[in-house]
Amino acid sequence: PTSLGLLTNLVYLDFNSNYFAGTIPTEVGQLTNIKKFDVSYNDLSGTIPTEFGLLAAVTELYVESNSLTGSIPDTLFTVGSALETVYVYYNSLNGELPTSLGLLTNLVYLDFDSNYFAGTIPTEVG
Repeated sequence: PTSLGLLTNLVYLDFNSNYFAGTIPTEVGQLTNIKKFDVSYNDLSGTIPTEFGLLAAVTELYVESNSLTGSIPDTLFTVGSALETVYVYYNSLNGELPTSLGLLTNLVYLDFDSNYFAGTIPTEVG
């Protein structure tokens, strides 16, 4: 729901393994204190909101095993990002991987398998 953005002090969100449908609301960008965002194993559709790029404090992002489509927004991986874990596997994402992926200096876990990505792995990653 769009009211999710009102929870500005929220640090940990775990909606993992439910039957939620619909899209991820753009209001997630207002969760500026969030460290863990987990909506994996649901039936969410639509795209990954560009507003995820506003979450400077997030260290763990789990959106795997949904029905997400489109490409990964370049804004997801921003300079100074605290992201350590990114799981987007088992969706229907496509396009090329953003070059900004190479900016994730704190990254420990990255799982993009079982999507429809094309092109090459950005040289900025390695």
